Amino acid sequence: MSETDKVKKKGTFQKILDKVEIIGNKLPQPVTLFAILMGVVLILSWIFGGVSVLKPGTGGATGVPEDFIVVENLLTKEGIQRIFTSMVNVFATFPPLGLVLVVMLGIG
Repeated sequence: MSETDKVKKKGTFQKILDKVEIIGNKLPQPVTLFAILMGVVLILSWIFGGVSVLKPGTGGATGVPEDFIVVENLLTKEGIQRIFTSMVNVFATFPPLGLVLVVMLGIG
């Protein structure tokens, strides 16, 4: 067998996986990503604070929405208080949290 027979060419799927790995390796740590996304949410809540939209599915028999969903600015005094006072409840009632904890225990 010659040297060229031993070397196999990479398939399309393997090339795609290699590119995904390269991109994934360039991402920051998960804690850093979480902090960045948290900052993005805070800034977006400041920009869109007070914006309201009709809440679908609240129209009853008429079908016309009667309730509104309003964006709250999280960078106000009340917003920051709300973040810290409701944090435990938000995490405790987050449905995927139980599954994530079980998987983390399984991994070790």
